[in-house]
Amino acid sequence: MLKDEKILFPLVGCDSRKAVLEGFHQAGLQPKVHLEVPYDSLLSYTAAGYGITFIPSIQAQNMTQKGVVFKDIKNNPIRRKIYLLARSQSILELIGQHIL
Repeated sequence: MLKDEKILFPLVGCDSRKAVLEGFHQAGLQPKVHLEVPYDSLLSYTAAGYGITFIPSIQAQNMTQKGVVFKDIKNNPIRRKIYLLARSQSILELIGQHIL
């Protein structure tokens, strides 16, 4: 069961970490945090057998890692906050009128 798995988390402050923890709490589960590692080390630690981890789908679609199996999560309750970036405020205001 998921509640018994050793889970690898990115270091405190990472949006992905916050989203995964929120998903656990919404499901009424307390994750077993095994290790906290820099975000870019999660795949290596998973491949080495230290535990399981969660990464954003956009990254999983473009990644491969020997020793790691990727699995889509059905009925995923986790949502990430995203930001709109541009080179100037005027561009943000123009785009923002159409999508925000």
